[in-house]
Amino acid sequence: MTKHLLVISSLCILFSACENNKTVVQNDRNQPVIEKTNETEEDRSITNRIREAISRDTTLTDSRSIQVSTSNGTVTLKGTIANDSEKNDLTRKIKGMHGVKTVDNQLEVNQ
Repeated sequence: MTKHLLVISSLCILFSACENNKTVVQNDRNQPVIEKTNETEEDRSITNRIREAISRDTTLTDSRSIQVSTSNGTVTLKGTIANDSEKNDLTRKIKGMHGVKTVDNQLEVNQ
């Protein structure tokens, strides 16, 4: 029952975030949190394409802790990543994506 309530509340948060330039990120306890952004329709498209690409990227050790946001074509990455090589490769891949102007890679390398 608790799992069902958690799923339902998570879906409610996700759907309410679709309005008014909001996005859903996960807090340090892996719970969804709504965060207000300045994303335009194009920025949301970029963010969604990057999130999809990251989730399919088999070269990443763990992509679940990476948060993506976009504002005026500037992509910001937050969270943790396994090593410097993955961090640099991810930045390079994202810079090559359509609509991306710059990448602000704030990912922290796991120690």
